[in-house]
Amino acid sequence: MEHLKKNLLTAVILILMFLAVQALAEETEEEFRKIEISKGFFAPSFKVNGDKLEKNEVERMVLSLGDEEATGQLRSYKLYHYASLVPSGVGGFLMGYSLGYAAFGGEFPTAAFLSGCGATGVGFLLDSVANSRLAGSVGRYNQVLKEKYGISLVPQPGTSQGLLYLSYSF
Repeated sequence: MEHLKKNLLTAVILILMFLAVQALAEETEEEFRKIEISKGFFAPSFKVNGDKLEKNEVERMVLSLGDEEATGQLRSYKLYHYASLVPSGVGGFLMGYSLGYAAFGGEFPTAAFLSGCGATGVGFLLDSVANSRLAGSVGRYNQVLKEKYGISLVPQPGTSQGLLYLSYSF
Protein backbone atom coordinates (compact mmCIF):
# COMPACT_ATOMS: atom_id res chain seq x y z
CA MET A 1 0.00 0.00 0.00
CA GLU A 2 2.81 2.42 0.86
CA HIS A 3 4.53 1.65 -2.45
CA LEU A 4 1.32 2.62 -4.29
CA LYS A 5 1.12 5.93 -2.39
CA LYS A 6 4.74 6.68 -3.26
CA ASN A 7 4.13 5.98 -6.97
CA LEU A 8 0.95 8.03 -6.95
CA LEU A 9 2.74 10.95 -5.27
CA THR A 10 5.58 10.73 -7.80
CA ALA A 11 3.08 10.74 -10.69
CA VAL A 12 1.25 13.77 -9.27
CA ILE A 13 4.53 15.67 -8.81
CA LEU A 14 5.61 14.87 -12.37
CA ILE A 15 2.24 15.99 -13.77
CA LEU A 16 2.40 19.25 -11.77
CA MET A 17 5.96 19.90 -12.97
CA PHE A 18 4.90 19.24 -16.56
CA LEU A 19 1.94 21.62 -16.23
CA ALA A 20 4.14 24.31 -14.66
CA VAL A 21 6.71 24.05 -17.47
CA GLN A 22 3.90 24.10 -20.06
CA ALA A 23 2.35 27.22 -18.49
CA LEU A 24 5.74 28.95 -18.38
CA ALA A 25 6.40 28.06 -22.01
CA GLU A 26 3.01 29.44 -23.09
CA GLU A 27 3.51 32.63 -21.07
CA THR A 28 6.98 33.11 -22.51
CA GLU A 29 5.74 32.58 -26.05
CA GLU A 30 2.91 35.10 -25.65
CA GLU A 31 4.91 37.88 -24.01
CA PHE A 32 8.52 37.39 -25.05
CA ARG A 33 9.32 35.52 -28.22
CA LYS A 34 12.72 35.02 -29.77
CA ILE A 35 13.41 37.40 -32.63
CA GLU A 36 15.18 35.87 -35.61
CA ILE A 37 17.66 38.09 -37.45
CA SER A 38 18.42 37.60 -41.13
CA LYS A 39 20.96 39.65 -43.02
CA GLY A 40 19.65 41.78 -45.87
CA PHE A 41 21.51 43.73 -48.53
CA PHE A 42 21.06 47.13 -46.88
CA ALA A 43 19.50 46.27 -43.54
CA PRO A 44 18.72 43.19 -41.45
CA SER A 45 15.19 41.86 -41.33
CA PHE A 46 13.53 40.54 -38.21
CA LYS A 47 11.03 37.71 -37.85
CA VAL A 48 9.10 36.03 -35.05
CA ASN A 49 7.76 32.56 -35.83
CA GLY A 50 8.29 33.26 -39.55
CA ASP A 51 6.31 36.53 -39.51
CA LYS A 52 8.26 39.62 -40.56
CA LEU A 53 8.43 42.42 -38.00
CA GLU A 54 8.61 46.13 -38.68
CA LYS A 55 11.35 48.04 -36.86
CA ASN A 56 8.85 49.75 -34.56
CA GLU A 57 7.55 46.33 -33.45
CA VAL A 58 11.13 45.21 -32.78
CA GLU A 59 11.70 48.38 -30.72
CA ARG A 60 8.53 47.73 -28.70
CA MET A 61 9.55 44.13 -27.96
CA VAL A 62 13.08 45.11 -26.89
CA LEU A 63 11.80 47.92 -24.66
CA SER A 64 9.21 45.62 -23.04
CA LEU A 65 12.01 43.41 -21.72
CA GLY A 66 13.43 46.23 -19.59
CA ASP A 67 17.10 45.29 -20.02
CA GLU A 68 19.41 48.32 -19.73
CA GLU A 69 22.03 47.09 -22.20
CA ALA A 70 19.45 46.25 -24.89
CA THR A 71 17.71 49.58 -24.31
CA GLY A 72 21.03 51.45 -24.55
CA GLN A 73 21.80 49.81 -27.89
CA LEU A 74 18.29 50.66 -29.06
CA ARG A 75 18.83 54.33 -28.13
CA SER A 76 22.12 54.26 -30.02
CA TYR A 77 20.28 52.80 -33.03
CA LYS A 78 17.78 55.67 -32.99
CA LEU A 79 20.54 58.27 -32.66
CA TYR A 80 22.48 56.94 -35.66
CA HIS A 81 19.32 56.34 -37.68
CA TYR A 82 18.04 59.89 -37.28
CA ALA A 83 21.53 61.28 -37.83
CA SER A 84 21.70 59.36 -41.13
CA LEU A 85 18.58 61.11 -42.42
CA VAL A 86 20.28 64.53 -42.60
CA PRO A 87 23.17 63.72 -44.97
CA SER A 88 20.97 61.35 -46.98
CA GLY A 89 18.33 64.04 -47.48
CA VAL A 90 20.87 66.73 -48.38
CA GLY A 91 22.67 64.33 -50.73
CA GLY A 92 19.45 63.33 -52.44
CA PHE A 93 18.50 66.96 -52.90
CA LEU A 94 21.89 67.86 -54.39
CA MET A 95 21.82 64.92 -56.81
CA GLY A 96 18.23 65.65 -57.85
CA TYR A 97 18.93 69.35 -58.26
CA SER A 98 21.99 68.60 -60.41
CA LEU A 99 20.11 66.20 -62.66
CA GLY A 100 17.10 68.50 -62.92
CA TYR A 101 19.25 71.53 -63.72
CA ALA A 102 21.04 69.63 -66.48
CA ALA A 103 17.77 68.21 -67.84
CA PHE A 104 16.35 71.69 -68.39
CA GLY A 105 19.26 72.93 -70.43
CA GLY A 106 21.76 74.12 -67.88
CA GLU A 107 25.35 73.04 -67.57
CA PHE A 108 25.67 69.93 -65.41
CA PRO A 109 26.88 70.99 -61.92
CA THR A 110 29.43 68.23 -61.34
CA ALA A 111 30.59 69.51 -57.96
CA ALA A 112 27.05 69.60 -56.56
CA PHE A 113 26.28 66.13 -57.93
CA LEU A 114 29.44 64.59 -56.49
CA SER A 115 28.86 66.36 -53.18
CA GLY A 116 25.38 64.86 -53.13
CA CYS A 117 26.80 61.40 -53.83
CA GLY A 118 29.28 61.81 -50.97
CA ALA A 119 26.63 63.05 -48.53
CA THR A 120 24.34 60.16 -49.46
CA GLY A 121 27.24 57.75 -48.91
CA VAL A 122 27.80 59.20 -45.43
CA GLY A 123 24.08 58.73 -44.75
CA PHE A 124 24.29 55.08 -45.83
CA LEU A 125 27.29 54.53 -43.56
CA LEU A 126 25.52 56.05 -40.57
CA ASP A 127 22.43 53.97 -41.26
CA SER A 128 24.60 50.86 -41.52
CA VAL A 129 25.99 51.59 -38.05
CA ALA A 130 22.42 52.15 -36.82
CA ASN A 131 21.29 48.79 -38.21
CA SER A 132 24.20 47.00 -36.54
CA ARG A 133 23.17 48.60 -33.21
CA LEU A 134 19.60 47.42 -33.73
CA ALA A 135 20.82 43.90 -34.49
CA GLY A 136 22.98 44.04 -31.34
CA SER A 137 19.97 45.11 -29.33
CA VAL A 138 17.95 42.18 -30.65
CA GLY A 139 20.85 39.82 -29.93
CA ARG A 140 20.94 41.05 -26.33
CA TYR A 141 17.13 40.69 -26.12
CA ASN A 142 17.39 37.04 -27.20
CA GLN A 143 20.27 36.41 -24.77
CA VAL A 144 18.32 37.85 -21.83
CA LEU A 145 15.27 35.77 -22.78
CA LYS A 146 17.36 32.62 -22.67
CA GLU A 147 19.01 33.59 -19.36
CA LYS A 148 15.84 34.85 -17.69
CA TYR A 149 13.35 32.22 -18.80
CA GLY A 150 15.72 29.39 -19.69
CA ILE A 151 13.50 28.08 -22.43
CA SER A 152 14.42 27.86 -26.06
CA LEU A 153 13.28 25.67 -28.90
CA VAL A 154 16.21 24.68 -31.07
CA PRO A 155 15.44 23.02 -34.42
CA GLN A 156 17.57 20.06 -35.38
CA PRO A 157 19.33 20.47 -38.74
CA GLY A 158 17.66 18.54 -41.53
CA THR A 159 14.53 17.70 -39.53
CA SER A 160 11.32 19.36 -38.49
CA GLN A 161 11.86 18.35 -34.86
CA GLY A 162 13.18 20.48 -32.05
CA LEU A 163 14.64 20.07 -28.62
CA LEU A 164 13.30 21.91 -25.59
CA TYR A 165 16.08 23.03 -23.26
CA LEU A 166 15.12 23.89 -19.70
CA SER A 167 17.38 25.64 -17.28
CA TYR A 168 16.65 27.27 -13.97
CA SER A 169 18.33 30.39 -12.67
CA PHE A 170 18.55 31.12 -8.97
